[in-house]
Amino acid sequence: LVIADPPYNVTDHPWDKVGTEREYLFWTATWLEALRPKLADGYHLFLFCDPAYAARMEAVLEATRYELRSRMIWEYRNLVKGRDVRDRFITNWQMLFHCGAGPLNLPDEWDDRRFAVQNHARPQSNFDGGSHHPTPKPVSLLRTLVEFGSRPGDVAFDPFAGGGSTGAACVEAGDRRCVLVEREATFCRAIEARLGVTARGLR
Repeated sequence: LVIADPPYNVTDHPWDKVGTEREYLFWTATWLEALRPKLADGYHLFLFCDPAYAARMEAVLEATRYELRSRMIWEYRNLVKGRDVRDRFITNWQMLFHCGAGPLNLPDEWDDRRFAVQNHARPQSNFDGGSHHPTPKPVSLLRTLVEFGSRPGDVAFDPFAGGGSTGAACVEAGDRRCVLVEREATFCRAIEARLGVTARGLR
C-alpha cells in the first residue's frame, strides 16, 4: 500500500513549491516511475492531488502505467465558512486517485466508506489530537485507505509523511507495518513526538 500526499505546487509554503507546472508534472512522473518497480503484484496506491492539477495528474498516471481504479473526492465543510470569495465557488474538496492491481480489502458490512466521495472534517488545532502539519489529512480518511488498501501484515508506505497521519492511521488500524519518509526536520520531529518513534537519517 502507498498513500502519497505530495506537494501540490499551489501554496506559498516553501516545501510545497516544486517549480513551473511543467516541472511539477515531470517531477511527479519521475517519483512515480521510481516507485513502480518496488510495488507488490497486488499493490494499491492512493494519490492526493489539488483540483487544479486533477486532469493533468490523471494523464501522468496513465503515462507511468498505473492502473487507475477509482477517482475519489475528499470533501470537507469546515475551514470554508466566512471566506470572502466573490467571483467563484469555494473549493471544499481535494482529488484522490486510486490505482491498484488487485481487489480491495473490503469489509463484509456495507457502509458509506465504500463510496468514491468521502466526507471527513479537515483537521484543526482544536480537534482531538490537534493538527501536526499546515495541510493535514484526516486520520479517519487515511484509516479507511489503510484498511481497504492493505491486509494485516502488509507494509504501508508514505513517501511524503508530513505530520505522520498515515502512521497514526496504521496504529489505529493495527497489524500493519508502516514506512514514513519526510525531508523537513521540523515535521520529522513532530512525527517522532506524535508516534513515539525515532527517525533514522535525520541527524
